[in-house]
Amino acid sequence: MGKGKKKKKGAVHKVLVQPNQDEQRRDSTSTIEDDGAVAVEVHSAAGSSKGGLAGGGKGGGGKKVKAQRLKEESSSQAAGDADDSKVQRKETRQEKKERKRREHEKYKKQAVELIRAVNMTDDEQREKMKDMPRQFTHGWDPNRPWNRLRYYMRHPNFRAFIATYIAVCNFLIYAEDPIAHSQAEAEIPLIGSAISLIITDYPDDHAGLWAFKFFFAILWIVIGMYIGRQWIHHRLLYGHFKLEMFRGDKGTWFVMFFSVIIFCGIGANIFNVIINAWDPAFKVYETSPGLSMTNEDFMKVASSGTWMGDYLTAYMVIDMMLQDNHYLFWAQSIRRAYRGNARVIIFWTVSLALCTTVISVIATDAIEWDRLSSRVPFDPSTSELARAWLASVITLFDLMIVMQVNPITIVQL
Repeated sequence: MGKGKKKKKGAVHKVLVQPNQDEQRRDSTSTIEDDGAVAVEVHSAAGSSKGGLAGGGKGGGGKKVKAQRLKEESSSQAAGDADDSKVQRKETRQEKKERKRREHEKYKKQAVELIRAVNMTDDEQREKMKDMPRQFTHGWDPNRPWNRLRYYMRHPNFRAFIATYIAVCNFLIYAEDPIAHSQAEAEIPLIGSAISLIITDYPDDHAGLWAFKFFFAILWIVIGMYIGRQWIHHRLLYGHFKLEMFRGDKGTWFVMFFSVIIFCGIGANIFNVIINAWDPAFKVYETSPGLSMTNEDFMKVASSGTWMGDYLTAYMVIDMMLQDNHYLFWAQSIRRAYRGNARVIIFWTVSLALCTTVISVIATDAIEWDRLSSRVPFDPSTSELARAWLASVITLFDLMIVMQVNPITIVQL
């Protein structure tokens, strides 16, 4: 009886344990976490019985094998998901690039409409520009002081003032400088000696000395060009200092021009030593820093060249402002008219008329500054210190013109 009852209880126990093992198998397949770990919940209805312990022991080994298999599958699946995510990121970057391109085209179209608008006030334009990107509004943001400073520093009105004020300061220095009225010979150290070696002071009555001076000047010109290009430009400015403005052959002629002047000035002094050793009678053929003209004539030539440089700089600045569209509300009617052939005709007409008039006035002394300044209600006379200050202001404003150049023109009409 006892044994029968035990067998009966064992049978009942098997019936109770079997569903729990099936539930464990179902639970083990459904409890996979993201990191690949497998969690198995074990439920036992008769943990103290031998059959239950035996059943748990048999199922434990199978569960470990199955858990290991599921872990490997989950790791391989995670690697596949990582590859898919990389592909997805590439697609996202491409879509982002395309979206930015579409936005750029949209804002570009809006900017063109604002420029071509005729019956729109400045306030209405600023309201429409409020939500546009900074490259179309030139960084205008009244809540940021630096953007506000940059906005006004690069404003077309301020740029035009800087370009014209430089010309006024140059003319004031020319009018007030007493050297401009001197009849003494103009002398410039080194530069005058280089000009004397290359161009002037050739002996007319001695062919051998004439030929020697000519080939000696050619030698120093070649030396200056070679050292300026290979050593100063290639090795020093770009090779050592890594200045991008001198990459490749950029700026080679500029560097060679100054190096030729410097080395020809040095060669002129060497030439004087050689001819004095050759024959003391050749002392009259020595090179000198004189320019073979008076200070008055030299100042007229210098002021004419200065005017040409100031005019071309001012016109270049105004031409750039009339072509770019960073400041959409500035001079719209003038910019609409300043297109095509009108731009070419205006440049040559204004340039020829204005430059001819100014250079003629400088060369003929048609305007006497002393008599004109005596009629001014205040005293415009300057001292050496004031003229030095004007020269420093001109240098500062020349640098500011470079700083005011817009980095890029976004909208082209």
